[in-house]
Amino acid sequence: YWANFTAYNAGFDLTPNKKTKFSYKYYFLMANEQVNPTSALFSGSGKTRGSLSEVRIDYSFSKNITALFVADYFIPGNFYVKTADESIFLKTELQVKF
Repeated sequence: YWANFTAYNAGFDLTPNKKTKFSYKYYFLMANEQVNPTSALFSGSGKTRGSLSEVRIDYSFSKNITALFVADYFIPGNFYVKTADESIFLKTELQVKF
């Protein structure tokens, strides 16, 4: 089902100082073709996969130590069954280079 996928997106980046970068992206997700409701996951009633909002914060403590925080919020569309819930994905990362 990944070949049956189109994503439109828009976003912006803000860099308030040399150490911090803030990014926001919005994705509108579509299916190229409707599918038959062959499983409990797909509704067969539409081609809108949903919308995804992403917030990302990158911070540089030094040249060799960086961190990031990512938060994704997904709202499923009519491509999925009506019982599909909204979801949140959170990620943090600390990277040390040596």
